[in-house]
Order: sequence, then C-alpha cells, then structure tokens
Amino acid sequence: MELSESEMADLRLILQDWYGAATVSQWKMSMQILEILEEAIAELGVCSTAMNFVPRPMARPDGYIRRQLANIARRARNSDAQYLICRDAARHRYRSRFELAGRGL
Repeated sequence: MELSESEMADLRLILQDWYGAATVSQWKMSMQILEILEEAIAELGVCSTAMNFVPRPMARPDGYIRRQLANIARRARNSDAQYLICRDAARHRYRSRFELAGRGL
C-alpha cells in the first residue's frame, strides 16, 4: 500500500519539525517511514505519561509532594502533552532508522 501525496506531505512536515527541511528533503516518504514514526510516537507517549508523575523542582522539601499533587494530576489528565525531553530522546533514538528508510534501505 502506497502513501497518497497528502500523506507524504504530512509525513514530511512532521519529520521536518524533528530533523529540518534540508535533511528530510533527501528522504523518500514511504510506508516504512510511517511505521517508524508510529513506533517513535508510541514511545513518546509512554515517556510523556511517565513524566506527568515526576514532581517539579522544589524550593523547600517539607510537604512539597503534597502541594504538587494537583499539578501532577492535571498533567496526568492532559495526556496529549509532549515533553521536549521525550521528543528529543525519540528524535535522536530513531534518526538512523529514518535515514536508512528514507534512502530505501
């Protein structure tokens, strides 16, 4: 099954945000690239979900977690949020796979 022109354009746009237009312009958009992106996004979701439960830096340790409970719960409810650290980790982890797939290897 081949990607449509609009699907290829959307895929390219997403990857350009991660790697830049100059890099992605050399890649041929394919089902293989889409599958790698799907895997990377799933991993990104797992990381972001875990990050929702990490307390933020504290000024004073006494009772800090208790004061942070509402913020932790809010972040857990807002499951569509992505953390930059998660995005960057996925971006770097999948770069070589995207490169190979984009070159048809």
